[in-house]
Amino acid sequence: DGKLTIDGGNVIFDKKGMGIVLDRDCRLVIKDDNGRERFRERVPYGANILVREGSEVSRGQKLAEWDPYTRPIITEKQGYVKFFDLNKDTLEETTSQDTGMTSQVVKDWNVPGSTSKQVDYKPRMEIVDENNKILKLANGSKAIYDLPVSAVLSIGYTPGKKNKKVNAGDLLARIPLDFQKSKDITG
Repeated sequence: DGKLTIDGGNVIFDKKGMGIVLDRDCRLVIKDDNGRERFRERVPYGANILVREGSEVSRGQKLAEWDPYTRPIITEKQGYVKFFDLNKDTLEETTSQDTGMTSQVVKDWNVPGSTSKQVDYKPRMEIVDENNKILKLANGSKAIYDLPVSAVLSIGYTPGKKNKKVNAGDLLARIPLDFQKSKDITG
């Protein structure tokens, strides 16, 4: 039992009190009534923080959650998503046999026999303002998010459509992590 503080992390909280970690070095810390540290744990980039900083927490309460099987790509700025180098050579729609849901996935265009092998695509999303100017992040870099092969888009891409509005903390895409390439019968 104690008060929750966030150490060394950039966390954005929405109106409902849900936070999202936008830093690679974020830790949740619980201190007792005397200010002594009772708990410290690192939380990964993209984790959802379920309680506000300074809140009283109790034993057994869930503080954060995240998907350990994907690496998220999250925007830090509010603006509009502009897509680059997404076309029939770099993007495919896949349908899950389990759920029947369709996803847009960045595919590898440098495969043998591909007609696009000579083209140097760089699939990415840029966050722009109303005037199509790329926004700057807090660290001074531009709000450009590269999309590697196998990235699954969370913001749907439709050719010729107007740029979609996003808020800070929105999930743009996720990258599945390959923990185990081959599985044996007991796996």
